[in-house]
Amino acid sequence: MKGRLAVALALLLTGAASTARAQGNIDFAKLEIQTVKITDGVYVLMGGPAQGNILVSAGSDGLFLVDTMYAQMHDKIMAALAKIGPQQVRYIVNTHLHGDHTAGNEAMAKSGAVIVSHENMRKRMAAPQTNQPPGAALPALTYTDSITLHFNAKMPGPTIDLAISPADPERWVSTTANGIFLSVDGGGTWRGIDPKANVRLAWPEEDALYRIDPGGPVWVSADGGGTWEERGSTGGEPRELTAASADELYAALLDGTVSRSADGGATWEKLLTP
Repeated sequence: MKGRLAVALALLLTGAASTARAQGNIDFAKLEIQTVKITDGVYVLMGGPAQGNILVSAGSDGLFLVDTMYAQMHDKIMAALAKIGPQQVRYIVNTHLHGDHTAGNEAMAKSGAVIVSHENMRKRMAAPQTNQPPGAALPALTYTDSITLHFNAKMPGPTIDLAISPADPERWVSTTANGIFLSVDGGGTWRGIDPKANVRLAWPEEDALYRIDPGGPVWVSADGGGTWEERGSTGGEPRELTAASADELYAALLDGTVSRSADGGATWEKLLTP
């Protein structure tokens, strides 16, 4: 994913070298938007050599844009976004204050989008100048060092195992080769809760989420994966974990062994051996 985003950002910045062009020299009627798909949910809208490009993140949370091009391109931008999906534009980050990156802010803000930028950039946009941006075009949310936006998050990598809360069917915990992830909206969005990879899960009761790590260590969480307590070990590489109750667990190992624990994973007895 990092490599694909790097490609997207490279395409986005392709137009930055031309930002000094005068807006009055552009025939906007002849410009068309080209949409380039980088990967699922990530696109670049390219408006031609006379202006910057727009990076688009499209997902269950909505649309996230980087920059807005010139105001005269707004209708064409919205038409291109409609072909990507029906989601609303919710956030826009401005990279710098030139008109080919910010002049479309006002129309986007009036449609409900929140404009984000560095605090210094907002100050420069608000300062007296020729072609003063309207107040609605100024970023509404600023940062001075960094900002974290949890938006259109998705689980990185194929699912290895999945457990669903017995108390809340919208609360899922999934494991991948990149760690353990939690969804509170039935798989719509995900956030990482533990870096441990390739584990197996069982969730018999709300306060008893079990996992087996590679090598056999058994852990239990009473808060849905937020914190973990080590219980014991199966003594081998796990293939499958299932629970008959909060205390009675069964583990199938890669070597063909099937083991049972009657005390919540603290001790194990072999039921079947290869």
